[in-house]
Amino acid sequence: MAQKAVDNKTMSFWALFEKVGGYDLPNSSNYLFINTFPDIDNAGGIWNDVEATAGVKMADMEDYSFTTVTSEFFLKDREWVQAANANPAKDFNYVVMNYQNTNYQDSLINLEKKYWEPFIKGAMDKGQTKQVAWGNAVVLLPRGENIKTTTVSYDVYKTLGDALLQPWDPKVVFPMKLFPLLAKIQINRPGIVIYRVVKVISAPPAPAKK
Repeated sequence: MAQKAVDNKTMSFWALFEKVGGYDLPNSSNYLFINTFPDIDNAGGIWNDVEATAGVKMADMEDYSFTTVTSEFFLKDREWVQAANANPAKDFNYVVMNYQNTNYQDSLINLEKKYWEPFIKGAMDKGQTKQVAWGNAVVLLPRGENIKTTTVSYDVYKTLGDALLQPWDPKVVFPMKLFPLLAKIQINRPGIVIYRVVKVISAPPAPAKK
């Protein structure tokens, strides 16, 4: 279904991630589905003729009978960079999700764009970090007092060891101006979760402009 939707350009990205570790495991989500659409208002048509597209009966592929949806979030992608020599099919295996809480979403995103994006891009290209990609997004819904995530950033790694340890070249110079600025608008420390990339369907990257 996802491949057909990507081919028809009604979906640009679909992924299944498996959570690594966590707490209160019996009562927590353990898988994450990501669906990305170029136009959310035209997303419903993806599910037409499901059985014909998949080639099996709905009863043979449904998962609602043995799973529970614990939450559903709507995000707007903002920034994305990856290492110049990154091979997504081989290198994008683990994702560290950083769930951040702030009353100033655009300010936090813009600070990351100004300071962190050029820094991490340069560090990845120079081999100063094992990280192979970085991005962020704004949480559109849900919102409210009980929702402790308003922006998300994601760090991509090749191995679980790299994702856990996140080694840096000792000579790397961090953008120290960023951190006190972030501290002023973050409500608390980010929540961090690691996911293993199980499957990804995505549109091919746009050709480079000459």
